[in-house]
Amino acid sequence: MTVNQEDFDNAGLDLQTISEVANVNYSGDDTTNREGTTIATLTGQLKKLGYLVPVTYAGAISFTVSEGTKTVEESGGIYAPLPSALPFTTSGTWVGDDDARFFVVQTAAADSVIYSNTTSGLSATNVQDAIDEVDSNQDAADSTIGHLNNLSGVAVDADNLGTFSGTTITDNSTNKVALQELETAVEASSVVASAGTWTPTVTGIVDYNDSIINKAHYQRVDNIVSFVIDMEARPSSGPTTFSFRMTIPVASNFDDVLDVIGFGFDYTDNIHIETMSANVANDEISVSLLADDFEYYKLKLIGSYQIK
Repeated sequence: MTVNQEDFDNAGLDLQTISEVANVNYSGDDTTNREGTTIATLTGQLKKLGYLVPVTYAGAISFTVSEGTKTVEESGGIYAPLPSALPFTTSGTWVGDDDARFFVVQTAAADSVIYSNTTSGLSATNVQDAIDEVDSNQDAADSTIGHLNNLSGVAVDADNLGTFSGTTITDNSTNKVALQELETAVEASSVVASAGTWTPTVTGIVDYNDSIINKAHYQRVDNIVSFVIDMEARPSSGPTTFSFRMTIPVASNFDDVLDVIGFGFDYTDNIHIETMSANVANDEISVSLLADDFEYYKLKLIGSYQIK
């Protein structure tokens, strides 16, 4: 199975969602996964369950802005303060006074009822519904973890990626280490390729008169350059062995005459090229030709060299 960058990005988003749902230190009551679904968090659900043991209602009971879970018992019912009423101190008169500052948490003869604070006001649900919602959200989180585990291809609770059959990725490495090793290997093995034409500058060495470059092609793959040159060259006299050197299409620092290898021929008179080699002193190609007469020889030169 091929894992691409999108898979790792989605995995990161799913892990973030799981952290927000299950982390009691996360402050949000809910969160949204990468598919746009709103999921209640553990923090949000705990808020619905967290009321303190009630005290008997009386006057002079102080409720600060941070005491929204503090409760009182009045006539068998349990009440919590309205968030909008905080802070306040009870007056001791329930009906027509303090009853407006509280909402019912549990009546004298009813199942427990839990109220949660929302931006639109107060909403109520019973304890069983709240527990069911937490359980449902936990199932959703477990499902997400299962998908992430399947994506990783390793065992549940594994701390690394296990072993690999090749040598590029280190066995038992993390995602970060594996991706870095893959990136390094790809960059190291990248092929540098180019091709084109150039016009060599020809300089005489021995008994050389002049030349004409008809066409010169080259192709580079990594540090090897191959070339084909169609040209005409004329000696200063004949019969003689004359020689010349030519500039190269991609610069190199030759240190051995064998850095350039190749052959050539005169395709009119079938006169052969005696030598083709690297001109170490000038980092150019040297050609030596046996000529029978003082005339232009139509040459085809084919060779290659290593970039150093």
